[in-house]
Amino acid sequence: MINNFKIQLQNIQHINSLDYSIDLSQNRLHCLVGKNSVGKTTLIKAIQNFKDTTTLDKLSRLNIIKKDSKIIYEVDSKVYTFSPLNDDGKYILDLKEVIDSKTQKQIYVELPMPNDQRTKSYQKFKEDYKSTKAGTSTYKIQSDFATKNYIDKPKELIDILNRIYCTNKFNNLEQINIGKDIYYIQDFGDYYLREDDFSSGEYMLVQLFKLINRGCKLLVIDEIEISLDSSAQINFIDTLHNLCTKYEVNILFSTHSLAIMKKINELDEKLYYMQNNNGTTSIENHSYNFIKAELFQFRGYDRIILTEDKMLKDYLEYILLAEPMYTTYKIIVCGGADETIKIYKTNDENDIFGTNKVKIILDKDMSGKTKYTTKEYINFIPFNDIEIKCLELYRNKTIPNDTEIDKLIEKIPTDKDKSKCVMKNIISKKIKTQNELFTLINHTEEEQVQEFKNIIIKFLEISSQ
Repeated sequence: MINNFKIQLQNIQHINSLDYSIDLSQNRLHCLVGKNSVGKTTLIKAIQNFKDTTTLDKLSRLNIIKKDSKIIYEVDSKVYTFSPLNDDGKYILDLKEVIDSKTQKQIYVELPMPNDQRTKSYQKFKEDYKSTKAGTSTYKIQSDFATKNYIDKPKELIDILNRIYCTNKFNNLEQINIGKDIYYIQDFGDYYLREDDFSSGEYMLVQLFKLINRGCKLLVIDEIEISLDSSAQINFIDTLHNLCTKYEVNILFSTHSLAIMKKINELDEKLYYMQNNNGTTSIENHSYNFIKAELFQFRGYDRIILTEDKMLKDYLEYILLAEPMYTTYKIIVCGGADETIKIYKTNDENDIFGTNKVKIILDKDMSGKTKYTTKEYINFIPFNDIEIKCLELYRNKTIPNDTEIDKLIEKIPTDKDKSKCVMKNIISKKIKTQNELFTLINHTEEEQVQEFKNIIIKFLEISSQ
């Protein structure tokens, strides 16, 4: 098994230089993110080129290979160099030696459709379907279905699909072996559904499962979130995380999904940010908060306010709604007090907002913690927590009675975090309007709210006249 893979690109498309290496002894997920056109797909095609040495010639537009282009692969201690060759006026990459086939088989790449493995498998099915001769895969599938000649129940794949989609509809999945190939069908009794007739997301998962089971060491997937909804994406990443350990495989993938990036961060897996600075491309391990801010480009504002959650953001926007603005500002939700601090410090180090005029607003219940109160760039709202304050107003009958809401409130647990979560749901679904709620809250703490508002106005330099 290979343990290290390194690739160097020189003058390939808009990448002047790029060095990237991956430690394959770790058996983990490697998430690659970056802005559009930074070179993520070019890198992945270049990795595929190691396995299929005509990949860049077949899949890329004319003239991405130049007379000074080069790709150097280093697999453990073995080096393979692809150099340019003039082929009838067009440069192609040429390798003078033969790559060991056993090494190539340890690397699989899933490109976006229509150049992916699942599309090729579908085309093979489609061509084969025209024939009903004995010996073809279509004939074998039809025959095994008719006789219920299933050898192995694919229990692991069934569990994976059911878990990812939160269903049990894959319990009738069956495996059919045709030579060295494996195919899956869903047996509905009097009819069946072939894997290539599954939804595009389901079919992709089946094909990836096949690739992992082939014993590859590095699986590379471009745009991993394609055809998966947000909840399936999270379950999918959880599953891949477990499969990496079980099958001793590394999975490198690109994504634009913030939900996936966040999940990778929670799993303590690798998040890599790809940047292209005038052709020099870097791939560096960065925090989720840094990447989130970079990708969503919160630049161009005079002031930045960082908050813990969306409810707090909505409240700040409400109290500033009627104020005339002479500076531009952006309120950014960071997710938790500690995460908010991290983003503030990241801006200090990397200038991700394009301004040092940044303030943090936290719930008042954080004010008792020394690590927050000693910072001049942190301020607190006048009450412990918006959701809990709302709960108090209901229980004190400050907010008019509502039988349905009263019943829900009676069931709210005493645990603060749980009660906050339940109250957030009540606010979003049951209360008249959020702004009406904010108005009632402000009336109970009028003097403190005005004092807090003045602090924000001073920071934003907004005229209140």
